Amino acid sequence: MYAPQVFEGMPCRVMKPHEFDSEKSYPVIVSLHGAGGKGTNNNKQLKDWNRQLAEPQRRKDFPCYVVAPQATGLWNAQHFNKIKALIKTLPSVNTDRIYILGHSMGGQLTLRAMVVSPEVRVFRQRATSPRSAYCRR
Repeated sequence: MYAPQVFEGMPCRVMKPHEFDSEKSYPVIVSLHGAGGKGTNNNKQLKDWNRQLAEPQRRKDFPCYVVAPQATGLWNAQHFNKIKALIKTLPSVNTDRIYILGHSMGGQLTLRAMVVSPEVRVFRQRATSPRSAYCRR
């Protein structure tokens, strides 16, 4: 369901919309993992919410792309630029409906993305809060 690829050196999984039709335009959900998903195996970044987004009925009811990149360290601007570049390669994307969600470390980039890219909409999850993004010791 989530096709593996490496985009500009960044491991990533992409799930295409159910019954893709090039005549339609589709939203994109960017799914950012927390520190537990770091690595290069291109699998560890897939979390519970990725399975939920891949449920057959949900895919039929809400066809969209889901992009799940994997970082080797903390998320940064370079990762975000690669994610945006990857989205530009996807066919039939509705650029007014790009959403991002993140857990813990992914929540940090989610909040930064909201500030630097107003075109990106943010899904807030309980695990994503300003506290998790700004708490530094």
